[in-house]
Amino acid sequence: MSEDFPEPGVRLRAGPSCGRIHRIGTARFKTDAMYLASDCELATYLWVYYMRPALHIAAQVDCEPFETGRIADELRISHPRKRNGEARVISTDLVATVAKDGESSVEALNVKYWTFDVKKPSFGRLCSIEARYYTSRGGEWYLVRSRGLNTNWARNFFYLYPTSDLYFFEGFNDAQLTAQDMFLRRLRNPRGDVTVGDVCRNLQKDSQLGNGVAARAYRELLATKRLWTDMNVDDLMQIAPSALVRNSPELVMT
Repeated sequence: MSEDFPEPGVRLRAGPSCGRIHRIGTARFKTDAMYLASDCELATYLWVYYMRPALHIAAQVDCEPFETGRIADELRISHPRKRNGEARVISTDLVATVAKDGESSVEALNVKYWTFDVKKPSFGRLCSIEARYYTSRGGEWYLVRSRGLNTNWARNFFYLYPTSDLYFFEGFNDAQLTAQDMFLRRLRNPRGDVTVGDVCRNLQKDSQLGNGVAARAYRELLATKRLWTDMNVDDLMQIAPSALVRNSPELVMT
């Protein structure tokens, strides 16, 4: 587990980040660890990971220099260059391969902090070249303006991600699966529980589960999307049990 992530526990809230480089595991895609250059890239990665039918996500993908040069000439704009005059390699922040209409499709994402001045002429030229590079290959290109981890949904995804990555690395054991099933049964009949926190506390008391086991089962169910809810909430423990939806099998991460 990356040291950037909170330690395993029962708390389902994470504070805002001050900005740093992140190293994350990518067991779901069976690749080596990924490095993300900013909180903005991390938040965007997490959104794609959880909200898009992602088959693979790569970071800092270099465009082919000869092709971007040709596109610049075709568009009659100057290619981004280094200070010494050499053509600069255009590197795309995130490139996701997603399932679409039974096939795979590429989505390229240029990620910038939400206050970044996107009207800069030099940035506009770069975007024109980068967008043409991917769309000419049948893919899609998007400019993403991100607030990093300074949103509830991003912090909630950030908290759940290590559990999801660990699941794809080693799976869940029988005890974890049993606790998850017990949580789901309790959820069908919450017996007056007002919040999910109440569900966890009362399930622990009634079933003699160990400390924090019910809350961890809840987090595991969310992290693998067996359960889902509106992630743009301040505290996942304070939502009502009725706000949780059990996903259909095709939406569960496997």
